[in-house]
Order: sequence, then structure tokens, then C-alpha cells
Amino acid sequence: MFLCIPLTTKGKDSSCFYIKLSDNYFQKKSYIITSQPKAIDKKRFIEKMGILSETDFESIKKELIAFWF
Repeated sequence: MFLCIPLTTKGKDSSCFYIKLSDNYFQKKSYIITSQPKAIDKKRFIEKMGILSETDFESIKKELIAFWF
């Protein structure tokens, strides 16, 4: 089991529940939804996996720590 954070293209810039990703990965604006972590199994995780840059990962990590702890 893995803990995953879902993505959306319909995020709000002014909300604390959404973290905007840089536009390097997708052609659209992409947001991480911090209020909806999900546990998924290994097979689904591998099928849906993506890669973030180091700076985006650190930014997301800081925001999630501030939001959840």
C-alpha cells in the first residue's frame, strides 16, 4: 500500500488545499489536492506513477507537513 496525493487541473490558486505544480510536466495547470490523500495498492501505483522535479517535490513536502502536522 502507498499513500498518494491526487492531481487536478481545476485547482484554486488562493486555497490552502491546492498546491500548484510548475508547468514543466503537463501542458495544463496542475494542482495537488492536499486534503485528499489516498491509499492505493502496488499495481495501481505503478500504472499511474509520474516523476516530479526536486524543487516541486520539496515544495509539496513542505506544504503537506504544514497542512497535516
